[in-house]
Amino acid sequence: MTYDVVVIGAGPVGENAADYAIRGSERTAVMVERELVGGECSYYACIPSKALLRPIEVRASATHLGGLPAEIALDVPALLARRDYWVSDYSDAGQEKWALGAGIDVARGTGRLVGERRVLITSGHSSREVTARHAVVVATPAPRRSSKATVMTSSRGSRCPCSRRASPRARVLFP
Repeated sequence: MTYDVVVIGAGPVGENAADYAIRGSERTAVMVERELVGGECSYYACIPSKALLRPIEVRASATHLGGLPAEIALDVPALLARRDYWVSDYSDAGQEKWALGAGIDVARGTGRLVGERRVLITSGHSSREVTARHAVVVATPAPRRSSKATVMTSSRGSRCPCSRRASPRARVLFP
């Protein structure tokens, strides 16, 4: 299949790249994603962290107000349920619906460059190749390899683009 733009990685950077590439035009795009559309930030880093931390911050602020109990109990199951709500119970159906509604196809699997503007998408035991007419955008972190140092990253092995310390990079490959 041929698209105008192929985006490897459907996290925040990839979603924006695909959307900007086709918005208001007849261009086509596909996002290739191995895990969840929306990326690490939406499901494992920023969003769940904020969902967990905000009630704790409010509780800490409330202890300074008069007229409240000295200790406000923390309801851990309710806190975890709040997190699960904010990450859509780890379902990316809403993100995929957004992409399709914006005219962006979603291809599940691992994308790998195999030639000029050609991407091989592998999922399980099957694979297929897609071609970009104009550009391939690589919007996923490169694997970190170091035998001498430990790199501190989030649970999925990359830094979230929403983090102050993150350095999100998208690489656009032209012929």
